[in-house]
Amino acid sequence: MLPLQNDDLPAKLLASLKDRIPLALQPWGQAMLSELTAIEGFWSRLRWSVGGAGALMRVWLRHVFARCFGGEERRLDVSLIAGYHFLFSATLIGLITWQLPRITESWKNAGPALVICYGVAALPAVFGLGLVLRDEGARIGTIALTIAHLLLNIEYVRRGMAPIPELTTVRIAADLLIIILLMRRPVRRHFQMSPLALRLGDHEPAQPEHSITTSKD
Repeated sequence: MLPLQNDDLPAKLLASLKDRIPLALQPWGQAMLSELTAIEGFWSRLRWSVGGAGALMRVWLRHVFARCFGGEERRLDVSLIAGYHFLFSATLIGLITWQLPRITESWKNAGPALVICYGVAALPAVFGLGLVLRDEGARIGTIALTIAHLLLNIEYVRRGMAPIPELTTVRIAADLLIIILLMRRPVRRHFQMSPLALRLGDHEPAQPEHSITTSKD
């Protein structure tokens, strides 16, 4: 068995990935590192390391998808709302792309505006993905985006600016339904806030062992 060296690139590649996967999957990475010690030759070890890293990534992705999409009952209403937002983004991106040949400005001037437009168009799909992953922030963001879209469509109808008033009315009704559904208690219980961990260093801040109190005579 060959010991792993600190400057061993194949071992460092595999070890760095092993340290970043969930604890439940780390025995897989440790087994691959153990197998790596029996392989001689840099290129043979590198091929094993890259293959092992790919296998760990596939196992990790299956673990993530199983946790996100399996094990718990899927809500049909949330899935339909997510699908609606995916379709909404696809429609907006398609309309922007269809208008590209009509741009008369130079690409240097039009580029930043296009980036912003595509980013805004992709926002409903981002929220839709968050709904699929049961993220509470995505639920709140979807409600806020839907309220803004609802108010905009109401203003279009009020000012007579809607190209097809009947279609705009249907979209207003759909927005109202989405807001009501996402605010229902059973739906709220379906979501969870994503944890946010802030680490300023490799070590946790030291806690004082004793509390010191001072008194004024």
